[in-house]
Amino acid sequence: MGRNVTGPHERELSPASEQVSPAPPGHFLSHELESDCARFLEDVRNLVQHREQTAYAAGLGGPG
Repeated sequence: MGRNVTGPHERELSPASEQVSPAPPGHFLSHELESDCARFLEDVRNLVQHREQTAYAAGLGGPG
């Protein structure tokens, strides 16, 4: 339901150290909620990275 799946071409672009992310901070009622939070944070990181790459490719540079 509305979940994005990272394809193999996108996984190859990120270094191995970025693929393993630590557990999200906080206390969770269930493992499922912790997993959902971790997946959400990873999706946000990927979105930010994609927007930065798009801005750079368009010649807009980055913030700052």
